[in-house]
Amino acid sequence: MAIDTDKLDADELLHLAIEAANRDDHARAITYLKSIQADHSSSPNYAGALFFLGSEYAQIGMYDRGVEEMMRSLEVNPDFHIARFQLGLLHLTSGRAQQAREVWAALALIGDAHPEAYLKLFWEGLEALIDDDFEKCRALLERGKAANQINLPLNTDMQQVIDSLPSTESTTPPDQPAATPAGTEPAAQNADHLFLSAYRNK
Repeated sequence: MAIDTDKLDADELLHLAIEAANRDDHARAITYLKSIQADHSSSPNYAGALFFLGSEYAQIGMYDRGVEEMMRSLEVNPDFHIARFQLGLLHLTSGRAQQAREVWAALALIGDAHPEAYLKLFWEGLEALIDDDFEKCRALLERGKAANQINLPLNTDMQQVIDSLPSTESTTPPDQPAATPAGTEPAAQNADHLFLSAYRNK
C-alpha cells in the first residue's frame, strides 16, 4: 500500500524508516528517509536521517551512495561521532583504508569523559587491524567494549571482529608458508550488521 509521505512529519518518517529497516524492508525505509532528506532539512533529526539513509544504501550494496550520505550527515553535524565512526568503517570495508584513517582522525578530539569515548578505542583498534597488529587490535577493542555502556549491539559487532582475529596460540610449521594476515577481512565480513546496529541504538 502506497503511503502519502507528504502528510507525515520528520519524526514520523524516521520512526517508520526504523521500523521498516528492522523488517529488512530497505525500499520502504529508503523512501521514508529520502522524504526527510528532501523536505525536512530543518528537522533536528536531519543529520541522523542522512546517516541512516547512508546506512541503508550500504545495506543494499550501494556503497558510494552510502559514503555520500554519511558525509552529508557530518557536514550537517561534525560532532555526530557514531556517524564518523561508521563512515570510516564503510571506507575500511570498501578497501579504502587511508580514507578510513582520515575520517577517523577527528575522533581523537572526543574527550576521555565523553559518553562516546569508547569510539576512540574502537577506532584505534581498527587502525591496529589495518596494520595487522592483531594483539593491539584485540586489546583496544576489549577496552572499548568495557567502556561502552550505551551502544551494546556495537560491542557485539566488535566481538565478532575479535573472534575473527588469528589466534595467538596458533603456530605455523617451519616447512609451511605463513597464512596471509586477515587484514581488514573480519570487519568486511560483518559490515552489513555493523552499519545499522549503531544507529538504531544511538
